[in-house]
Amino acid sequence: MQAPVLSEGSGRLTWPLRLANQLQRACKAYVNFLLKGLASLISGIAFTVIVSCAPRIPGSDYAPLAVLLLYYENTFQDLCGPDISDFSIIQPSLASRVQAYVQSQVALGSFGTGTTRLFGPSVNGAGKWEGGAMAPNGKLYGARFGAIQFVEIDPGSLNVSLVGPTGSTGSGLVLLPTGRLLEIPHSNTAINPVILDPNTGTTSTLSGTNSSVMCAGGVLAPNGKVYCTGQASGASGALEIDPVAGTATVFGAAQLGTNYGGGAVLAFNGKIYATPFSGGVQMAEIDPETRTITQFGPTLTANGYFGGVLAPSGKIYVTGFNSTSILEVDPSTRSVNTYGNTGGGGNYLSAVLAPNGHVYLMPRNAGSVIDFDPATRTQTTFGSGWGTGVSAFDGGVLATNGKIYSFPLVGNGNNQQPLEIDPRAKGSFCPAVARSAYFNKF
Repeated sequence: MQAPVLSEGSGRLTWPLRLANQLQRACKAYVNFLLKGLASLISGIAFTVIVSCAPRIPGSDYAPLAVLLLYYENTFQDLCGPDISDFSIIQPSLASRVQAYVQSQVALGSFGTGTTRLFGPSVNGAGKWEGGAMAPNGKLYGARFGAIQFVEIDPGSLNVSLVGPTGSTGSGLVLLPTGRLLEIPHSNTAINPVILDPNTGTTSTLSGTNSSVMCAGGVLAPNGKVYCTGQASGASGALEIDPVAGTATVFGAAQLGTNYGGGAVLAFNGKIYATPFSGGVQMAEIDPETRTITQFGPTLTANGYFGGVLAPSGKIYVTGFNSTSILEVDPSTRSVNTYGNTGGGGNYLSAVLAPNGHVYLMPRNAGSVIDFDPATRTQTTFGSGWGTGVSAFDGGVLATNGKIYSFPLVGNGNNQQPLEIDPRAKGSFCPAVARSAYFNKF
């Protein structure tokens, strides 16, 4: 029953009545505040109980997920609703929300050990595709490393097709705010980057942005520009590509040289972290707003590391290529540590984060996939069927179905099918998060 509101008449009782009404409204607001807090507390307790107890309840693998999906739908509507874009989601104002959302999915865990399977046609040719990205249509595209056309993978039908015209050498794709894909140039001669329209399969050239910085993978920053760093055989420094203005700027030549061809990662702090590959140098932090570069950590093994990924904790994990370890980079403290064992010898090249919070290393010369758990810093391996020492795959992309797809590079006898990795995660990333520059990269 609603309490009556006192009537304020004229005379000496007016101010006491006003005071009483103000106290009444304040009490109602306070009660509503307490009720909302109690609802949040109950939701939090329910969430904890479901996550903790679900693995212990027979046949409970799926039932709790329906409850949690409703919880997430309301809690993270600003990230997963129809009004969010792949670009706005990487703005600093939403970084903590994105991280909390990713952690909420990771808390759901896994159904068990991951699985792999080869699918689609066996593609002939050496050095086919290197890295790629997911487009807004949900399909995955691989950059033309040695192949004459882009490769398109439909995760729903597992259909594999070639799209676009023949063209130049690339290494990785970056999803632009326009929904198109920019191919990162990988050439020691000056070339203009190519932009692929995934809806039409046509390409255009970003004229006026030619550079001889030989990049391996790139990343979109919150300012709308694309950044990549050069490796040996090309020009020194980092390359900033402005797809709107149609300009390219090279900076940091003295600090970076041609040593940082191991890829780049956008962290939750809005800065980019470049991995050294060609030379024995430190990690590099790039501030896109000021174009300043800070090097930190120990001197790393030459040709040791290639391809990093952002983890739910905000730390970055980089694949050991010729090095036998996995790098753990903490942007908040600028510290670098090593864990795990990749075996070296170019066994693995690039890594992908799955919704269970594990990092999966894409096999290049190895005969299995590494499943690295950043929470425990332990690893397991699984999968087989593509041989060893054959440069099978290069780069991987997480699809919205929670599975990872890796692009053929060379393969046994220069023939190789694409690879599907199922982490068997209970959670999933909504499209805007999965396509964000935090995770949708080489």
